[in-house]
Amino acid sequence: MTSLKRSAADSSKISSKIFVRSSRGKCSKIVRELYLRQDIPCSSQLCFPCTTEAPADSNGRIKPFVLSPNPAANKSFPKGHYIVPDTNIFLYCMDIIEHKSAFYDVIVLQTVLDELRNRSLPLYNRLRSLTSSGEKRFYVFHNDFRLETHVKRLQGETINDRNDRAVRRACVWYKEHLIAAVSRRNTACPEIVMVSDDKANLAKAKAEGIACSSVRDYVKGLKNSDELLDMISAAAEEAEAKSSKVEMLYPEYFTVSKMMTGVKAGTLHQGSFNVSPYNFLEGSVHVPSFDKALLILGRENINRSVQGDQVVVEILPKDQWKQPSTKIVDEETLTKNDNPDVDEPEAIETEQERKALVKEVKKTLGASTEGNPQPTARVVGISKRNWR
Repeated sequence: MTSLKRSAADSSKISSKIFVRSSRGKCSKIVRELYLRQDIPCSSQLCFPCTTEAPADSNGRIKPFVLSPNPAANKSFPKGHYIVPDTNIFLYCMDIIEHKSAFYDVIVLQTVLDELRNRSLPLYNRLRSLTSSGEKRFYVFHNDFRLETHVKRLQGETINDRNDRAVRRACVWYKEHLIAAVSRRNTACPEIVMVSDDKANLAKAKAEGIACSSVRDYVKGLKNSDELLDMISAAAEEAEAKSSKVEMLYPEYFTVSKMMTGVKAGTLHQGSFNVSPYNFLEGSVHVPSFDKALLILGRENINRSVQGDQVVVEILPKDQWKQPSTKIVDEETLTKNDNPDVDEPEAIETEQERKALVKEVKKTLGASTEGNPQPTARVVGISKRNWR
């Protein structure tokens, strides 16, 4: 990490208090201090003040400025421009951004970089390689640590809205900063263009006087627009396909506080999960409140539990109580055709042995249930994993 010098004149300290509730119900106060600086450079070679005031690292060297003094122009921005993409552009259009014919002189905001890392580590690593290569002049601007561009989250504001506001604030600062930097020189100031596909963010940017564009409209102004537009269409189709599959395969687990509250109130129950030896899609949980073990049926109700997990379950309504299945369901047999290239193993038992096993299952389960439905539940959380 680069070590920067700091003085009282170029930094400002802000403090925030966070109250955290422990597992025993006690509240503890955590105070966080953040030092905001005024010497983080814009990295534009047009900006003489930043070149003279940029701090040196621990070795006394100033990092070379990245952004070109003559950035590329297109039909929409004939005087040249620097690009400020938001997170979604990097999430869904990374192939286009990496294309050699477009997207030069890009300002990657720290807010966007952090959000991308949280959402997709592979894309974050690809973007990091772009910023370190220097071929396309990508510059990481630490807007969250610059006094003029730091944006504090407002009460009731979502994280996404705060991040969008931080992007717009950085665009406004860059524009004002570069205008002041080139005012004494006979040089045209490049435009700061925010690229986003968020309609609400674009509308707010236009209302604030920020030059902005959707990625499709921006690409239309480039020379090889046909090729890039085809890439955008392919990326949009892939994103749409992913969003259609985003539906959760399993129900989301309850929070720890919700599970513990439910167990104490008696609306939820806790016990060890056991898988049926005859059917891998069936399990049971023994809890003190019921004489019989609670029955867990199906992938959705098992909800990613494995043998020996300490699980929290919710009792289903009585009209959904069922008897244990007398079918033998073996996972290997059920999924043997998932990989047709692998030779199938020989059958472990003959058909006669299987029929005898089915008869034994019916006898065992029939004696325990006596034809009555068994209390049935679903797993809503796992309090302790059986890592062995």
